Amino acid sequence: MNDALVLDLDVPLSAGQPAEVHGVLYALESRVPAPVTETLELAERVRRKLMGIHAKLAGDQARVSQKFSGKDGAGKPLAGHRHAYILPLDRDGDGWLDHLVVAAREPLDRTERLALDRLESVWQAGGKPDIRFTPIHWGTLPDLFPVATRLVSVTPFVPPRHYRKGRGEFAEWLAAEVRREAINHGLPLPVRVTMLRGAGRRDASGTGIRWLEFRRNRKDDPAQIGYGFEIEFAEPVTGPVALGYGAHFGLGQFVADDGRG
Repeated sequence: MNDALVLDLDVPLSAGQPAEVHGVLYALESRVPAPVTETLELAERVRRKLMGIHAKLAGDQARVSQKFSGKDGAGKPLAGHRHAYILPLDRDGDGWLDHLVVAAREPLDRTERLALDRLESVWQAGGKPDIRFTPIHWGTLPDLFPVATRLVSVTPFVPPRHYRKGRGEFAEWLAAEVRREAINHGLPLPVRVTMLRGAGRRDASGTGIRWLEFRRNRKDDPAQIGYGFEIEFAEPVTGPVALGYGAHFGLGQFVADDGRG
C-alpha cells in the first residue's frame, strides 16, 4: 500500500461524524458571496478541489474516488447516478449561495470522508475573495434533505434531450422529460408537474431572478434554455432531487416547497 495513503488514514475524522455517512452540509463564508446564478461554476470548482484532495490521500491520481470523478476505471461516465451530487444552496432566499451539500446515494468510505473534511475553500473569478467551507452536519440522505411530497425548482431544469417535432406539444414534452428524469435518478414518478414562470428567488436588489440568468452549460457544451417546475409525489421523498443536464452540479435542483416566492 502507498505510504502516503497509510499516513493520511491515520489522521482522525472530524468530530460529530456518524458511523454511516452519505454526505455533508457546509456553511459558506466569503466577504463577497457567490450569487445563485453561479451555482454551476461553484459546483465545478468544488469537484476539482475534491478530486485533488482525494488524489493526495490515495497517493495516486488514478485512484481518485469515482464518487467525485463521476467516471469508472475505464474513464467512462458512471451509470445510475451513483456519483456525488454537489449542490450549492441559497437557504435564506436572498439570491446568494450560503450553503452547499455534497452527497451520494451510497455511503462514503473513509478517504472520501477525509477529502470532504479537508475541503476548506475554493477560489472565485474576478479577484473576488475565496469561499470558505465549514462542515456543519454529516449524515445520511434523510439527515441532509427534508422529506417532502411537493418540491420546487431553485435552479433551471435543462432537458438532457432535444425537442423535435413529432414529440407532442412542447410544454407536455417538458413535463414528460421531468418525469423521465425523476425515474432515471431513482425517484418515484411525480403525480403532478407544473411549469413555473420565474425562479421564485430574488437577487440582492429585490429583482426576480430569471432562469436564463443562470449559467446552464459545462465546458464547451452549448447553453440550452432552462425551465422551472413544481413537482409533486404521491408519497414523501428525500433528496437529493436534481434532474436533467448538469444535475450533479446543481442544475435542475428541487427543494421542499416552503411557500417562499
